[in-house]
Amino acid sequence: QSPPTAPTMSPEYLAWNIGPKLLAIDCTLFGLAMVIVILRFYVRIFILKIFGMDDWMMAISALLSMTCIALFVKVIKLGLGRHAEVVKIENVFPILKYLYFYGIFVIFAYSFIKLSIGFFLLRLADRTKWRRFLQGTLVFLVLFTLGSTFAIIFQCDPVQAGWDLTMRPPTGTAQCFSMDVFKNVGVFNSVINIATDLIFALIPIPIVWKLQVNVRTKIGLAATMGLGLFASATAIYKTAIQYNFFKEPDWSGKGSWYYIWQQIEMNVGIISACLPTLKPLFSSFFEHVLTVT
Repeated sequence: QSPPTAPTMSPEYLAWNIGPKLLAIDCTLFGLAMVIVILRFYVRIFILKIFGMDDWMMAISALLSMTCIALFVKVIKLGLGRHAEVVKIENVFPILKYLYFYGIFVIFAYSFIKLSIGFFLLRLADRTKWRRFLQGTLVFLVLFTLGSTFAIIFQCDPVQAGWDLTMRPPTGTAQCFSMDVFKNVGVFNSVINIATDLIFALIPIPIVWKLQVNVRTKIGLAATMGLGLFASATAIYKTAIQYNFFKEPDWSGKGSWYYIWQQIEMNVGIISACLPTLKPLFSSFFEHVLTVT
């Protein structure tokens, strides 16, 4: 009896590639986020003539987002978006290595976005009971980011086994977190991210309501800053995908949607964090229009 042969893959299966679709989504959101960031900096530098700690945090977030999209473009070119069986064997470890560092940059990007929001809220919460709570949340964010980063970097001993699977058993002797542990750590990190998203989305409402401004301005500020709830929604959806991602054998094909949702969460977070700072730009624009007309 002849040995069983591997199932043949159809031409459609071999040609299947969602890489261009992922790039289109990512580049569109990234471009929009960077436009909003530039407008924010224009307002802060040329209209308000002040560049605070929250703006520096956002500048770092933008640089991290640029780094993430550069790495994402690289792994798409290497085969992410195609079925795992179709990815060239010589590209597998380079993809895993780029994704390893990509994961670290994503964690820092998330955190710097929230630090930017936190420092922005600290200015609004001056001399209020929320100030110490915000300071404590920012300290927690820094410690949580460092812990999450160490968990990714040192997921294996030696570190290189994080992307070089030949160093893991049965071909190697490296010791790594089990898939269950890695999945649980990842989901735990996502839950903490969702919680901090919700905190920064909801805290502005009581803070803004105590500002000495008219009701219409209060509602506008609270609603704009509440856009963080949309960032929370994307994080919740991404966490659901993340839970199943670790069980997905087609990691580079069907599993690639997880990475795009990381990008969506990041860029939606940047947009949500920057929109409240653009009010002076729109006020200046409408004043100019009224003057001209």
